[in-house]
Amino acid sequence: MGCLSEHPHRFKANRHTVITVPINLNCVSSQTLVIQNCQINYKASLIHPASHNTVENRFISALIGFLRGGTDGDSCKNRDGVIVMKPMSYLIPIITCFFIAGCSVKMNRIPPVAPEGMVLIPAGEFLMGSDNANAPDNERPVHAVYVDAFYIDKYEVTNAQYKQFIDANPQWQKDRIDKALHDGSYLALWNGNDYPIQKASHPVVYVSWYAAIAYAEWAGKRLPTEAEWEKAARGGLTGKTYAWGNNLDSSKANYNYNAKDITPVGSYPPNGYGLYDMAGNVWEWCLDAYSGDFYARSPRQNPLCGPNSINWVMDNFTNIKTHRVVRSGSWLSYPAALPVSFRSGDTPTNANDTIGLRCVRALRKP
Repeated sequence: MGCLSEHPHRFKANRHTVITVPINLNCVSSQTLVIQNCQINYKASLIHPASHNTVENRFISALIGFLRGGTDGDSCKNRDGVIVMKPMSYLIPIITCFFIAGCSVKMNRIPPVAPEGMVLIPAGEFLMGSDNANAPDNERPVHAVYVDAFYIDKYEVTNAQYKQFIDANPQWQKDRIDKALHDGSYLALWNGNDYPIQKASHPVVYVSWYAAIAYAEWAGKRLPTEAEWEKAARGGLTGKTYAWGNNLDSSKANYNYNAKDITPVGSYPPNGYGLYDMAGNVWEWCLDAYSGDFYARSPRQNPLCGPNSINWVMDNFTNIKTHRVVRSGSWLSYPAALPVSFRSGDTPTNANDTIGLRCVRALRKP
């Protein structure tokens, strides 16, 4: 995939219209740019005049040539009023690099491509909690929360993925884990270091919060905050009860013992962000401490329940003893646990057949 998109972007522009060209700042491969129907004169005025051999000037000269109907080797074609700029290794992000008789071109950033197996959740505000008459008190009040952009795993962490972790980190293997970091049921379904037969793609369960944190760190990720989790689970929907809408639907999630067991990840339809099993199958550990009245005092931006920062929690997790948040409901949960706003908490040592995890990763700062 190129830096602009899998297909060329086409921008219609007339006089005094800004043509915005999205560019991925992290990408250095060749580009394809198409500008269509830009009725302009061909007199350029540089904002940052420099030597005639700068990247900006080479780009501008090439574009003007395209607009005039000329060509520049194999790098351009002009047919039927469509200007196509083919691979140009020197096309780099330039902010408002030139004006042409009122038609300006801007180079803007587009979100980087998500890491394999993850989905980008855009930054923004959403309404967290529920004002439904049947909602528990711990989901109130509904409050606006702003969350920075982040990546989140498309699927819950599987047995096969978790095995890679314990193979690389023997101290987290079933017979070697510190007894203070679980309740005695850690990886209860595993035979030593081997997960159950034919369940490679099932979510790993019987993992404590401590083990979930350790896995996430090893993977170069972390557990989601409760706010990140709910924003992702809502899938871009506003004011809906479930990850898919307002009506409970057993074809959308594994809950209430309907499937008789945990199902492989991705067995049910994804939500609006392309995330699977954000309701049911297994509960998912979050980073936050659990507090039933946290919403009454939650910060508006990037909230995290507890006295410490995300980095502190990740660096000192083995010393934490307070209850931690779990979200999503499980294959055994009653329908009441399926709403995206439903909250619960558990001791960090708890490891049972209903709790698993998925991870997030913060975006790199530009």
